[in-house]
Amino acid sequence: MDAHAGIITSAFARRSLGWPHSGGEELGGAADVERELAESRAREAALAEVLGVMRRAPGELTTVLDTVLDRAARLCGAERASIHLLDGDVYRTAAFWGPTNPEYKQVAYDTTRKPGRETLIGRTALDRAVIHIPDVLADPEYTAKDLQRLAGYRTMLGVPLFRGDVVAGVFVLTRNEVRPFSDREIALVRAFADQAVVAVENARLFKETNDALERQTAVSEVLKDMGRSVFDLDRVLESVAANAVRLCGADNGSIARLRGGGWELVAHVGDFGDREAFERNWADQRPPSDRRSLTGRVLLDRRTTAIVDVLADPEYDLGAGVFKVRSLIGAPLTRGDEIVGVLLLRRTEPKPFTPEEIHLLETFADQASIAIENVRLFNETKEALAQQTAVSELLGTISRSAFDLDRVLDAIIERATELAGADNGTIRAIEGQASRVVASTKSTPADVAAWIATLDFKGPHRSSVTGRVALARAPVQVPDIEQDPEYTQVGPRPVHARAVLGVPLLRTGELIGVMLLRRKMPGAFSDRQIQLVQTFADQAVIAMENVRLFTQTKESLEQQTAVSEILEVISRTTSDLGPVFDTVLQKAIALCGADNAGILMREGDAFTHAAQRGNTPHETALNDEWTGRGFAAIRPGARDTLTGRVAAERRTVHIPDLALDEEYDPWARARVGSGGMEPTLLGVPLLREGEVIAVIVARRRSPPRPFSEHEIRLLETFAHQAAIAIENVRLFNETKEALDRQTATAAILSVISRSPSDLQPTLDAIVESGAHLCDAEMAFIYVVEGDVFRLRAGYHVPPAFVAYTNAKPVPVRPHRGSLSGRVVAERRAVQIRDVLEDKEYEYFEGQQLVGYRAMLNVPMMREGQLIGLIGLWRTEPEPFSQKQIDLMTTFADQAVIAIENTRLFNETKEALEQQTATGDVLKSISRSAFDLQSVFDVVVENANKLCHGDWAYLFRRDGETFKIVASDGGIPELVEYERTHPTPVVRSTLVGRVALDRGAVHIPDMMSDTEYDWPINRKHRVHSGLGVPIFRGDDVVGVIGVARMEVKPFNADEIRLVETFADQAA
Repeated sequence: MDAHAGIITSAFARRSLGWPHSGGEELGGAADVERELAESRAREAALAEVLGVMRRAPGELTTVLDTVLDRAARLCGAERASIHLLDGDVYRTAAFWGPTNPEYKQVAYDTTRKPGRETLIGRTALDRAVIHIPDVLADPEYTAKDLQRLAGYRTMLGVPLFRGDVVAGVFVLTRNEVRPFSDREIALVRAFADQAVVAVENARLFKETNDALERQTAVSEVLKDMGRSVFDLDRVLESVAANAVRLCGADNGSIARLRGGGWELVAHVGDFGDREAFERNWADQRPPSDRRSLTGRVLLDRRTTAIVDVLADPEYDLGAGVFKVRSLIGAPLTRGDEIVGVLLLRRTEPKPFTPEEIHLLETFADQASIAIENVRLFNETKEALAQQTAVSELLGTISRSAFDLDRVLDAIIERATELAGADNGTIRAIEGQASRVVASTKSTPADVAAWIATLDFKGPHRSSVTGRVALARAPVQVPDIEQDPEYTQVGPRPVHARAVLGVPLLRTGELIGVMLLRRKMPGAFSDRQIQLVQTFADQAVIAMENVRLFTQTKESLEQQTAVSEILEVISRTTSDLGPVFDTVLQKAIALCGADNAGILMREGDAFTHAAQRGNTPHETALNDEWTGRGFAAIRPGARDTLTGRVAAERRTVHIPDLALDEEYDPWARARVGSGGMEPTLLGVPLLREGEVIAVIVARRRSPPRPFSEHEIRLLETFAHQAAIAIENVRLFNETKEALDRQTATAAILSVISRSPSDLQPTLDAIVESGAHLCDAEMAFIYVVEGDVFRLRAGYHVPPAFVAYTNAKPVPVRPHRGSLSGRVVAERRAVQIRDVLEDKEYEYFEGQQLVGYRAMLNVPMMREGQLIGLIGLWRTEPEPFSQKQIDLMTTFADQAVIAIENTRLFNETKEALEQQTATGDVLKSISRSAFDLQSVFDVVVENANKLCHGDWAYLFRRDGETFKIVASDGGIPELVEYERTHPTPVVRSTLVGRVALDRGAVHIPDMMSDTEYDWPINRKHRVHSGLGVPIFRGDDVVGVIGVARMEVKPFNADEIRLVETFADQAA
């Protein structure tokens, strides 16, 4: 509230205080006094009534403005009154009072005014001052007479509504006769204008707070939908689209996903008009690579893109005007760097989306991306499980029907056809130059089955899929045989297949058969489907080989049983490799005739022993020495170790007699000669996507006894099973880690939504989740305060370190001696694997209190500024993975969001408290026009409360001294001393210094101020003090101040607030 608030003090009060009368000549007799007193009371009652309406309906701007206009017009004798608010660069009618007619009302609300001399509104905005036109018909500059002709007004008054330095509106009064407004009436309208400004600002803050709460609620609702329906993607995407449309003020919205080279609408909300035509239009679209459509621009720009008006956009020509769409905006849905969809909003009117709406739209797009990714991971896991189950069932069938090959192959082709989405399938066995059908699906048409039975194997050729498979010795597919000129083996008409996939059945490189899958419709099989069919083809080969082996020896049955047992262990232990490895090694020793065996896992550039079985203590010691000598390291091209050869060649390596292998390491060969090391070695790689991830090793002690081809193949089978187990555990752990991360993120967002004004629960949840999910013993959050970092949250941080860092905070400056200094310099996540081995690290006082070795710090950034950092500690020198760093980066972003939310919430709350306090003071003034003490008491009480002071006071000038007249808080002895000892106008006192400087005086610490020497304050150790003068004209007639008993300087907002109270006290 500005100095205009002073007009509500009655003339009687002015006279009683000795203030000059502002209304012209001095008042006459008692009748004039009584009349003026009655008018003053009426004005004060009207202002108080407006304040009451503002208090009862803070968000109902129309009600408040209508009340303001009604009271102002009646008290000032105006026929009409109106308020016009700034909208962009024009002023629009926001409220109107007075007689009207339909034509006048339409013109009044449809017409906008810009700053200029031709209208009262424009002139008021242009001059930024009160404009009074006694007679518009006599004013040569007033030319916009459209409303004047309809209403007939002659005298006009315009008062600007200021928000800061901006003329946010204009208050207008008119009279239908030439009767100028008096100074008293103009002053009264100023007061009503100030109340209108307060009402507009209150309504804006109220709306912003409600909008923010509604956005947070919507985000929370979407997260709840994701939590309740994690696998119901349609429901989650509908919820995202619905909330985006509602909160961003759109008429309708959609979510479209990129699938198979085209768009698929997966969610629609709002009014689409002809919905079927709309969906047909989308079905015909393909992902464009130009700017003709909004989706094309999103794909090209890879960011949120908006079109304010499609009819005015020269590049846009996709459906413009067809579906009554004018404004469009689209936000990409991403997975990593890939765009997987678009969230689209539309408006039927050309109205741009605000930055707040765009930010909210991007938040919803992120949530849609998360939901899509969750379902994708779930489906992939489900598919993998289904595939593994199918393989396990097939292996079970194989083990139960060892001598019934037909049954096994029928099961394989049926499941392969089903899971690969084919219509029918066949397995052809190839024996030399002959072939025969050994299995077909029940869905294979009889004429097709009969035709296939007549085909001979013609060797490698291009006219059929079988011939091409023989050429490539790899999977081959023909997406459409009618479009392939080389494909001539069509079969009976009509054609029962358009797409064909052939997968070889290979036994040690020899083609023993082909698995063929057919579809009636053209289209390529996916890589995943081909990989799946390859798995079934492998199982078919295994089945065929098993039958051959079962017919030869009983040993083959034992071997397959062993495989089944390993798979059973795999199925029971999805997250623990130990039991699987132990079973694999047990079977390898028993069935391959090994004396001992081991599995070595690749970790970075070296192999480590993951499991051992059958070793003697001496052999175990040799293994340890082998590792200690560096033989576990993977060296490119090295052939002096078994694991080195396997890693280099990516195949099975058999060393029949180590002593005779001249490429092998001499140290190991010497141990063979002394009988300390096994002479016969067999190493089989465990592969994932062609890379060696582990090696299974089988050994035989002296004398040398080479492994047979049969034993080698068996160990390779065990290696395949071990590789499957490793992959299963990896997928399980990755899925579990992803779920844990998403759960932690959702939990933190939930804490943020529950505690908008309390930052601490969110920070505590972040550090605890970060420590748990990143395998750290301790976690903490520092925030920037001035030029140092302050500890705001810690998880298992030792109290001694807390005390230390509070006493000696880390400076916010770039330096290499501490990890935080490196983050300041580099503005990115930085880790130290071992502080004791880091030559630049110097922060050992803190390290010794905690005992950490590995550290990770991630910056918390807001608008490019570092506002804090989140850190993790480990007591062992173990580096943090990139996934853990990415997760902590996400947590850092959430911490920034929480800090920003809390700041905005508290700022809004403080602003509301200040406005409430101002209203309380004005209300007190209106109720106590003749009781200055009540006004002074309310002023100091609110100043003390809102400035967080220990003592607030108000002094009035009495000659050459100042006497205290109101006080709130403080020490009784100190207050009593001030009452009995008037303060002189000297620089050794705060009040005197204010009077001498004629301005606000802020002493951060009066105990260290060399000029300050007021004894009672020094006795009671009053530290921080603030004093603001109260003026009457050019004279300092009083001082209002706030003091604190500790060194805590007042900020600029608090100083401005006390200056406002000083104006009100005046």
